Amino acid sequence: MAEEGYPARLLLDLLKDLALNYEYQPTASGLRQFGDEHFKGSTTVKGAYLKNRFYDCEKALKSNGENATLNVRDEYFDAIAVKAGYKDLLDYLKAKGYKTQNKPVGGHLNHQVLYQRNPPESAEWLDKYVLGARVLPAFLGVTPVVILVYFMLLQQPQTSVAVYLTGIVICFLLAWGLSGWLATRGKYWENRLFFGDGNKGFATAYFMLYHEPSKYSIEQKQLYRSKVARYFNIDFPKKEDEQEDDTLALQRLHRAAFTIKNVVKSVVIRSALIRYGFLRNLIPSAILAAVLCLPGLVYAWWQADLILMILLGLYAFASIYYYLFHEKAVRRASEAYARYLIDEFLSR
Repeated sequence: MAEEGYPARLLLDLLKDLALNYEYQPTASGLRQFGDEHFKGSTTVKGAYLKNRFYDCEKALKSNGENATLNVRDEYFDAIAVKAGYKDLLDYLKAKGYKTQNKPVGGHLNHQVLYQRNPPESAEWLDKYVLGARVLPAFLGVTPVVILVYFMLLQQPQTSVAVYLTGIVICFLLAWGLSGWLATRGKYWENRLFFGDGNKGFATAYFMLYHEPSKYSIEQKQLYRSKVARYFNIDFPKKEDEQEDDTLALQRLHRAAFTIKNVVKSVVIRSALIRYGFLRNLIPSAILAAVLCLPGLVYAWWQADLILMILLGLYAFASIYYYLFHEKAVRRASEAYARYLIDEFLSR
């Protein structure tokens, strides 16, 4: 039983017309009396429901003006519209000049239809996400060791090409082994960045909050909730309740985004996800790189190797700089991924 958003003014007028048609006062108490007498035995609409929706409409209009919307259950207001002499709620709204063609109608939909626009799965022998978002940051983390070892090998006469190739393979395997641990540490930094200090979580959630400014209009946010409810049976709190406390709304929006991510796929979405994962996992890799630069700097100072000292010094500086100022880059990547995912879902 999903809720839909409709103009609060029209819903209030419907309630008043209902009361007046049956010669009751067009007030909350009048509607309460009407409901108790004319919806007796109903499992949906009761007098208390009519009274509460009357107050909700007035509150919405007072808070947001004539353009205010209110989320109500279609089946409840269909019964109210029938009592008022209409076929259903949509029939009443159309009679009042409200355009409902963009409003989702119907019940729950099978989310399998969303898969139809997914690109075909490519036959990859190496997963691009693992390589781009996990192994590559890990390799950058152990690069100071690579630099140090190769500078040491350069000091040895007649070092064969096979030795260098073996070193590359060993470093790649080392990065592969460290990638899982660094990804776990990346998750820690992710939770700290997005959920710590009163943050509202991922952009896929806070972008769609009614009271948070974003590129999405109120109508798009309503459409998003409607599609999530119809495809995944996830209901959302009313707009007014969300404005008072958005905790529940954020929980549902996070759950919706996680579900959509597993269903809606595209090349652009995956590329954005890989970029975000790379920048996220680069945080612990930057710490590792800065630490691993220390032995090389000591060796360079001992050997008086100015080139090695400059190279590792710059690498350590870049690692520390990213660690200290990673938040803006990671958040931008997260928001870019959120926009691609939400836009793709809304377009289907």
